[in-house]
Amino acid sequence: MKEISEVLNDNDDSAVYIRIPLHLSAAYIEKRVKDIVAKKQKEFKKRKVVSTAKYEVYTSPTLKKLYYCLRCYQLRQEHSDWSNNQIADALGIGSESTREAVDVDKQIRDAVTRYLRQAKQLIENVGQGEFPRIDKR
Repeated sequence: MKEISEVLNDNDDSAVYIRIPLHLSAAYIEKRVKDIVAKKQKEFKKRKVVSTAKYEVYTSPTLKKLYYCLRCYQLRQEHSDWSNNQIADALGIGSESTREAVDVDKQIRDAVTRYLRQAKQLIENVGQGEFPRIDKR
């Protein structure tokens, strides 16, 4: 606990200020403080907490997709001579398809192409304060 000598115009509703008379017993003070804090925490948890983030999240991201976009983009930057299949192999991107091997290779190449396109869109949109925003094309 911290001694507070004066609270002026404090609109912080995520804190509680308690004035404790010194003539009360320590056990009674402890019990009352616990009760007050528990009650205030319960009220606080019921309310919708306003975000203090500088930027609002544009949409709920799929973390796996963001990870693949990031890693595909990084690998393309580091290894510009790599094919999409090499990038897919490095990331363990495969296909769940039961089609012929030619179709599976195309699906994997297309997936990497899609992740690279989405990574570029994410980078462009974050410059406009919108993350994670991927435009459907």
